[in-house]
Amino acid sequence: MSSRRPTCSPRSSRPQHPLSQEGAMASVVATIRSVAATDLTILLQGETGVGKELVAREIHACSQRRDAPFVKVHCAALPAPLFESEILGHERGAFTGAVQRQCGRFERAHGGTLFLDEIGELPLALQAKLLQVIEDRSFQRVGGNETIGVDVRIVCASNRSLEKCVADGAFRQDLYFRILGVTITVPPLRERRAEIPLLLRRLLQEHARALGKPAPRPSPRLFAMLRRHPFPGNVRELDNLARRFVIRPDEDAVARELLEARRRGLAAGRPSIDQLVREFERSAGKVPLRDVRRRIQAEAERELIARALIESRCNRRAAAQLLRVGYSTLLGKIEACGLEELAHAATIGRTSEAPRA
Repeated sequence: MSSRRPTCSPRSSRPQHPLSQEGAMASVVATIRSVAATDLTILLQGETGVGKELVAREIHACSQRRDAPFVKVHCAALPAPLFESEILGHERGAFTGAVQRQCGRFERAHGGTLFLDEIGELPLALQAKLLQVIEDRSFQRVGGNETIGVDVRIVCASNRSLEKCVADGAFRQDLYFRILGVTITVPPLRERRAEIPLLLRRLLQEHARALGKPAPRPSPRLFAMLRRHPFPGNVRELDNLARRFVIRPDEDAVARELLEARRRGLAAGRPSIDQLVREFERSAGKVPLRDVRRRIQAEAERELIARALIESRCNRRAAAQLLRVGYSTLLGKIEACGLEELAHAATIGRTSEAPRA
């Protein structure tokens, strides 16, 4: 049985937006620089959307493998029946529909980096097959008998705690220790607020090139608003916002979108009016009607104030006029309703709110 090197090698490319070296990302970049020249397996951890793929690409770009392929495998998106074919490739006639030879991801990554994204989502049976290939650094295509050796650097990513997955029996311990070379935790975007202007400019340029449109130039006011946004979707949320901003370069529209997202976030977990009514019905009269009425009134008032703040782009004097209440009255209600965060979220298009003499 012969062994040979792969013949399928797509070209690699530099990352389109290198990482910021400011704030919380400074230690990440320092770790990348210290391990990039090695062939240690890297495990990237962090919330969904924090930019783990950007970190993986930067590791590749800083390594001696930079001119070889960077190949991504989205483990959560691979159907189990196609896993071996996608990872290892297949020969013509290996199964119904295999009309020609196909190189797998390992083979295409030869000499470069294989990025196994969301590795924690792989079923246990597939984890065993992956472990064998990583350990042997060789494999056979599905339907073939030729052993193919590969030289790849493995970078894995997960938004789950693999240590906990091992404890729960959802992840193989031997695979966990095999990929546990160096662990890098990528911080969420809310801990990297100083990075937002630089990252947004790069994302706007990238989407502008892809869409054949000019890149918008955000105002300082928009940057200030973005720095205060919590970004629960992390870099992915900012990336989607940048694409929409290129398509429709309207800062007012962006401000409204951010404020609506903030309102939904603040409302999460709070009871709706329908829920309060059902709670009263289930209580069989144990909850006084006046208490339910008071809570419904408070939730309705809170929602009306939140919507008025969004409509006025957080100009509280304008919101007070919309609600037909006094300015000082509104300030008190904003505090009572816990809406201070929303009230101070936007600066776009705002005018002075100082009380008039």
